[in-house]
Amino acid sequence: MEKAHVAHCLDLSARPAAHRVHRRRTAAATCTTPPPAQTVIDPQLKALERAKAVEQTVEQHKQEIDARLKEAEGQ
Repeated sequence: MEKAHVAHCLDLSARPAAHRVHRRRTAAATCTTPPPAQTVIDPQLKALERAKAVEQTVEQHKQEIDARLKEAEGQ
């Protein structure tokens, strides 16, 4: 930020509502940061998370079947 802009913001800080409006207007104009680029790791991480979710589902299903078998043996 330029020094003049910082001084301008300091002057506006005495009037909080005016400063909030000013920040919103200047933030849109001064934001030059590009959005984060997708990396090679992102799809791999998502695939790993899905695999873990599937593994958890399979484990729950296995436990349900085992419980049913034990219940059926007891009868």
